[in-house]
Parts: sequence; structure tokens; C-alpha cells
Amino acid sequence: MSAYIVEDRTINVIVSHLHLNRDFEWLRAEFCEVVKPMSKGVDAEIGRALHAMNCAALAARYGDKEFPRYQFKLEPASPRQVYAAVKCLQYQACESAIPETALYKLLVAFRSAVADEIIESLPEEPEPEPEPRKNHWDVITQTLSGNVVWRRYRDRKIVTAGPDEDPDDALARIEQEDAARSRQN
Repeated sequence: MSAYIVEDRTINVIVSHLHLNRDFEWLRAEFCEVVKPMSKGVDAEIGRALHAMNCAALAARYGDKEFPRYQFKLEPASPRQVYAAVKCLQYQACESAIPETALYKLLVAFRSAVADEIIESLPEEPEPEPEPRKNHWDVITQTLSGNVVWRRYRDRKIVTAGPDEDPDDALARIEQEDAARSRQN
């Protein structure tokens, strides 16, 4: 795996979504607990912490010590773009013990929350149409001898079948017997 420093835009999209989406206020508060911002520029500090996490991953992987500065600016994006940005940063930061850090775990939780947001925004799928019950049979009762009394939905025909006999087979047997009797008469 090769690791790299993600673009500022990648982090900005993540932090902006945390800032702009009221449904994620609880998660933003969690980020603040971990980052412990010292100024009113909370978003910039969350962004710097994510950038530092990305840099630490590169340092762990390659031993790099020089990294570009991070600059925050508000960059709104669609939930799918946010999801892609989180996925990218998460992958680039998964070096050494970084996945065990609270900040990384929050990033994973944020990715899951954004995935939920995407899924919940999809149109509801219609319930499947119930299968027509024309040729379906219902069990009415079982006799003391073990036979089963069936009723067909289509024509409400009642049939008594043996315990291991299919109602359609029982009906065919009964119709054959009836036809044979009528030929004899």
C-alpha cells in the first residue's frame, strides 16, 4: 500500500459536512472532545487534527518529517462526495497504530453515519405484490385418521387428502374416481 497526503479539499469536505449538517452535531461534539479546540475556529482545528493524523501515517510509513500546511475553507458537498472523502482519508491514515486512536475511530463512525444518511435518502422500494392465490390451498383441519382437509382459493373446492398427499394430486385422484363411476353408471 502506498500512502499520501490527501488534498485540503478532501478534509474540508469532511469538516464542512460536520459543520453544516445538524444531524451530525453529536458527532461534531465528539470530534471536539478529542481535538480539544483552543480557539473559535473549531472547524479549522478539526481539519488540522485530521491533517496531522494523515501526516502521522506518512511519517510511520516512510519516515517523512516535512509536510504541507493545511488550510481550512468551507466546502459543501453531497453525502456521496463526503463518503468518498472519508473513505479516502481513512485509507490514507491506516498506518501504524493510528487506527487505534480516538480520532481515527471517530472518522470510522462518521463514515458509517454518512452511509446511513445516503441510504435513508434513497426512495423507498415498493413492497412486492402478493402472489395471486388462485391455485393455493389452505389447510382447514386434520382428521382423526391423519388425512388433511384442504380448501382451494380459486373455487373454494374442498378436498380430503392423505397425510403425505398433495391437494392437487388428491383432487386429480378424486376427479378420476368420479369419472370412472360416471362411466359405469
